[in-house]
Amino acid sequence: MVFHEIRKQLLNQDKIGRYLKYAIAGIVSVMIDILLALQVNNWITNRELTKEKVKVLKVRYQEFSDNLSRFVAFYRIHLKRRKYNEILMATSLGELSLDSISYLNRVAGDNHTCDSLPCIYNSIINSGKIKLISNDALKLTI
Repeated sequence: MVFHEIRKQLLNQDKIGRYLKYAIAGIVSVMIDILLALQVNNWITNRELTKEKVKVLKVRYQEFSDNLSRFVAFYRIHLKRRKYNEILMATSLGELSLDSISYLNRVAGDNHTCDSLPCIYNSIINSGKIKLISNDALKLTI
């Protein structure tokens, strides 16, 4: 039977108490359905936000790894420059050939700077995705 037919039948039979119980049960049922739908929606939203947070952290980790590799490469270049500068300063120019002096001078004077690539970092900040990360210490580290 449809709800309105049951309601009419109960009202016609002067069974208002049963009608009220039936109506309240219907209202409670609808409320439970709405609450369940909201819970499912919240669960799905939280799951998607967690996926996005993991994605952001993975990309940031990759960017950090790339920057670290760049730094190590530049650090090795600077160690080599230092070594060649020490050779140039410790050796009498008369002991070296012109080609050796030219090579040592070129390598010793080859200046490189290591700037990190903040592309992903800027993207995370500008898009507001930094809010996905709830750990304040991690936010400061990033």
